[in-house]
Amino acid sequence: MSGSSRERRVGLDRILSKIKCNIETGNYYEAHQMYKTLYFRYLTQKKYKELLDLLYDGSDILLKHHQYNSGADLANLVVDALTTSLSPVSYEYLEKNYAQSRYHFTHSSDGDGCASMLIEYHINKGYPSEVDLFITQAVLQFLCLKNKSTASVVFFTFTEKHPSVQQGPPYLLPLLNFVWFLLLAVEGGRLPVFTVLCEMYQPSINRDPAYPEYLSKIGQIFFGLPAPPKQQGLLNNLVQSLLEGLEEEDISGDSDIATPGPSCLRKHSMQSEDLD
Repeated sequence: MSGSSRERRVGLDRILSKIKCNIETGNYYEAHQMYKTLYFRYLTQKKYKELLDLLYDGSDILLKHHQYNSGADLANLVVDALTTSLSPVSYEYLEKNYAQSRYHFTHSSDGDGCASMLIEYHINKGYPSEVDLFITQAVLQFLCLKNKSTASVVFFTFTEKHPSVQQGPPYLLPLLNFVWFLLLAVEGGRLPVFTVLCEMYQPSINRDPAYPEYLSKIGQIFFGLPAPPKQQGLLNNLVQSLLEGLEEEDISGDSDIATPGPSCLRKHSMQSEDLD
């Protein structure tokens, strides 16, 4: 190693030592600025490998210390460095933060991408018995955000591509059938269909205590149900809202409550034997 190279190495070690000290003492702003100083130095010298490692480690450290803005800034610099260097994106640069990914996908319209992430998430982190829970939560959350088109895409992509899901519809798992019929009911906008589904699939709905709350919100958005009183239990609120909605339809002279309602559901017959 030449003298100049040795001096640069010593200088780098000194800066990294100062960064570590700043992190340990909670001086995150100074640590962030020192990372950016090294970023410009390495970028000018075209030391892309060292630069990428430095930024990746820096972003990871700052995010672990809840410095989200600073960590995200260094993460953006990783992307810039990858673009400038034309480096291939290797697996180590993809953070597999499924919880964060699920949150961001839920606020997007990328149903295909969300389904692929959920499949990978379940295979790597979930139990086999939870395969229907992973997709049901996502669909209900999309519907609560009034995004029924993406809810449909993520459901059918997930059930089509997941290796553990038997092809349908109908499906072997009751909860998947419930979601399928729910999407059809939302499209048709018929309260009686929604009511029948929630009654007949109550054992499946009760597998997750959050589902009744989601369904209560869906009932308000797509079927005109009133918001339930807060002092009651969530499931009781949902049932009460459904009953009140049916009473209103009786008063208005709607006499076809016993029929399936939307034509898309009529084709699949909403008799009890078809609803698992």
